[in-house]
Amino acid sequence: MIVELNGFDESGFIGENLRFVRVGIDARNELRPFIYNLLHFGSLVITKKMLRGQYNETQKDYVKAILNDPVITLDHYFFPPSVQLKLLRHFICCELQRVADKRRELVYAIETPNLKRAVSNVVNYFRKYNDPWGYAERFIKSYGFKMIVESLHNFSRVSRNFVVEQSYKIICLVDGGFPLVFWSKAFREKETEREDFLNEDASVYGITNGDEYYPAINVAGNVATITNRFSEMIFPQSIKEIPYPNDFPLEEYCKSYEKQCSHPRFYSRILFIGKIEASLQYLIPFIYYKTNKHKVFEPLRVSFHENGSFKSFYKWFRGRSDNDLVVFGRIETEEEKEMFKESETYNLKMVDASKLFDPFQEILNKIRVQATGTNLDKLSVQKIESKLGKIESIVKKSMKT
Repeated sequence: MIVELNGFDESGFIGENLRFVRVGIDARNELRPFIYNLLHFGSLVITKKMLRGQYNETQKDYVKAILNDPVITLDHYFFPPSVQLKLLRHFICCELQRVADKRRELVYAIETPNLKRAVSNVVNYFRKYNDPWGYAERFIKSYGFKMIVESLHNFSRVSRNFVVEQSYKIICLVDGGFPLVFWSKAFREKETEREDFLNEDASVYGITNGDEYYPAINVAGNVATITNRFSEMIFPQSIKEIPYPNDFPLEEYCKSYEKQCSHPRFYSRILFIGKIEASLQYLIPFIYYKTNKHKVFEPLRVSFHENGSFKSFYKWFRGRSDNDLVVFGRIETEEEKEMFKESETYNLKMVDASKLFDPFQEILNKIRVQATGTNLDKLSVQKIESKLGKIESIVKKSMKT
């Protein structure tokens, strides 16, 4: 089976230079991004925050290497401010209408026994406005990602070169979580001219912190950030414009977003507690993703709270899930011991991070093999192998202390 992974991320600000990047890569080469991270930044994963401390020329060389790699396809998308404004204007109108509806509910309930329940419903409804700009921003960006995924039937290598006799799977991984892809189920179910692309093996996932834990998204996020900072790096790449079709059902889209995104939603979650060496932690969701046939896991770290760390976590995220997996590192401080003890009371599946060293080491070995099989010069391969050796040694040592 041919499996194509598509990573999506964006950079910029709503109303200004908002750009999206899509990276496509065959699953057989999905470790390639680690090679470029090691070669240019000396790390398995380079986050957007970590990019700030890198030399400008190093960042530019990284983008050039990605663009010159024939196994990686990369597309840039520009989101016109006029389209953003049109979406935002309609979104605000829809939200204000819903606020008016909630006010009406309270008025009708004032002299009835249902007043307490009505007040509780309204209070819960307004919790989404704890982050008002984030709630609006995710709506705007979700539209951008939808339009880009919709265009994949033109730009995906697998979709363009589709052969009936071949089985294939297209996986779309979007940074930012479920709100960015709330439309995916309806999109797949809709019968359109993209019938070949929208087969039962096409999957779209929005992943919290995906740009730090999934290689395809990591590349998209890094390229989006660097090219937004150094716009000359886009040339000679063409920039596609995110369209706004005249027949787009914006009213329906707004209502669907409000209905599906008022409460947090996740796939299977990995919850980190304790001290885990960074290189290992960044690979843990990917390890589970690889060993579970591309099943998506969303990584989150549980913070300490005096009144209950997991209690606070689940209150914020509206309840626990039986799919939650706790991965714990070294438990040393009193706070960490308290968190570990509390996690056991929830009867969650728990895994010691040290037990994941073997699959971690296996991925490092595969990276070594892929690096040797590229057209990189001998010095570059040696640099990658040396860095992998140091990372392996650091992770192994962290498990003994």
